[in-house]
Amino acid sequence: MKPLSNVEVDDIHKAFAKHPVTGKKLLFVNASQTTHINDVPRAESDAVMKFLADHFANPEWVVRFKWTPHSIAVWDNRCTHHRAIWDYHPNVRSGFRIQIKGSQPPIPAYA
Repeated sequence: MKPLSNVEVDDIHKAFAKHPVTGKKLLFVNASQTTHINDVPRAESDAVMKFLADHFANPEWVVRFKWTPHSIAVWDNRCTHHRAIWDYHPNVRSGFRIQIKGSQPPIPAYA
């Protein structure tokens, strides 16, 4: 896998999952963190990952949050793709990641 900071991360999980609260199906992949799909030929895995990355970037699925003083943005990290866009220069934006106590990660959709 790609190094995150200076630490090598190696994690395997199901790409198809269900939200632990709503039960809705979700794709548990991220183009910047998911390197391939196991048990699929590399060329096919690369094609599927490219398709998903392009799909996730579709403007139809994108929300652009306009930061104003004292803004707060909250999302469910288990089923939302997100990335920071540095469009606030020269201002400073800071963020804190929180997790609700007792919350569960996505659960595999298929055993």
